[in-house]
Order: sequence, then C-alpha cells, then structure tokens
Amino acid sequence: MNSHGISFDEVTMAIIISACARIGVLNFGKEIHLYVMQNEFDLDVYLGFALVDMYAKWLVVHGYAKEALAMFRLIEEGRRRFLNMTCDFSIPLEIQQYGCMVDLLCKAGLIKDALELIQCMQIVPNSVIWGALLSGCKLYNNLEIAQVAVNKLMVLEPNNSGCYTLLVNMKHNDGPTSAEREEWHVFTYFQGLNSRRR
Repeated sequence: MNSHGISFDEVTMAIIISACARIGVLNFGKEIHLYVMQNEFDLDVYLGFALVDMYAKWLVVHGYAKEALAMFRLIEEGRRRFLNMTCDFSIPLEIQQYGCMVDLLCKAGLIKDALELIQCMQIVPNSVIWGALLSGCKLYNNLEIAQVAVNKLMVLEPNNSGCYTLLVNMKHNDGPTSAEREEWHVFTYFQGLNSRRR
C-alpha cells in the first residue's frame, strides 16, 4: 500500500501490530514498530497498547511471564492519565476518552472494571463503547458480561445481528442446546420481519 502512495495512520498501525501479536509474528511486528518510530506516529492509547500487547505476548511465549506482568503496569498508568484529565486538568471526558479506557481495560482482561467504568459514565454509552466491551468479553470468554453488552447493543442497533451472533458463537463452543437453537430461530424470524417492514 505504501508503495502505491497510500499513507498509513495510527489506527492502521495499531490494527497491523495487533494482528502480528495474534498470529505470533514478532519479527514483522518489530519492523512495523520501527516504521512507526521512524515516521513519528503519535503513540496514542490504541497504538501504545497494541505494542505493549505484542511484546507482552512474545515474553509470555518465551517464558518471561514476570516481564510481561511488568508491562501491564502500563494499564495503571493509563488509568492515572484518564483520571488526571478531569481531576488535574479540568478536561471534561468525552465518549472518545471513555472508549479508549474501556478498550484498554478490556484488552488487559479487566472486563468487570470496564463494565463498572461504563456504568459510571457521565454521558450515555454508545454502541462503540458497548462493542469494545463485547470484544473484550469474546477475547476472555466472559459470557455473563457479554450478555449485558449484547442487550445494550440490541437496543442501540436493533438491525445489527452481529453482536447477537458473536454471543451465540461464544456460548456454543460445545454446540447449542435445543432451547438455544429455538431462541436463535425466533430471533432470526423477527429480524426478517423487521427487515421486510422497511
């Protein structure tokens, strides 16, 4: 893409680095990290966490669990900065800041903390916030909180069955029960009716 004159941004770099972490290609991830540094990308929460996540996974795989845990102390630094925005700098928190913090907590496996943050938000959480929570639930297989997120998403985006499908897939690692299959059929039936009304 770069050779065709298409430039990258921080979001693209964070996605690429996260993909490197998931599939375990640290060498390519390190090249991307070098590219980020050479091109002076802004190390925002997403990009910074993607890098921490990639290196932490590499450390764990290679027997350096203590070092990996030390990296996750950066989560506490993220919390501190988040709280300092309002306490020290009187900056009102907006949906974007909440979204970054929810995503950061979820990727670190702090799903309950993320839910508590959402429940204490000074503004109404949108589908991006609930989607970030649902993604974290999927990553750490937290069905209980995933159900909470899906319930909220179905109100905010009633025509988007993707979140429900994700929850069903999480529940059905061992295969659905007959009651759950029936629930899915009823849901898809009503989704079809809703689509025809438009």
